[in-house]
Amino acid sequence: YGVNVQVLADLRGVLLWVSAALPGSTNDITAARTHDILTTIEHTGLTILADKGYHGGKHTLATPHRKPYKSELTDEQRQINRTHGRLRGPGERANATLKNWRILRHHHYHPHLLTTLIWAIFTLTQTG
Repeated sequence: YGVNVQVLADLRGVLLWVSAALPGSTNDITAARTHDILTTIEHTGLTILADKGYHGGKHTLATPHRKPYKSELTDEQRQINRTHGRLRGPGERANATLKNWRILRHHHYHPHLLTTLIWAIFTLTQTG
């Protein structure tokens, strides 16, 4: 089974929250809606950096520019995408925290069981 797990991280790449696992075929924006992430973020007034899988989300999600059909990104849009990618680095580091656990790399478990494993790993990775 492939799974889709949503994570929130701070600016240092420390995991703050992990979602329950959904089937891997679930789109990122659908998973965010399923876990009420977009509504929660909107109520906080924060802007969250997300990848292109979250296009179509609310204005509280900052996503990179997509290449227009039969066109190219402008130099300004490419620069914005590069900056966006650098700022998203800590979030990718948080994802790597989960992916580095061998049990998650070589699993053949149902998403429900993986949720239990992911939450246990999240608990183990919390410091202080």
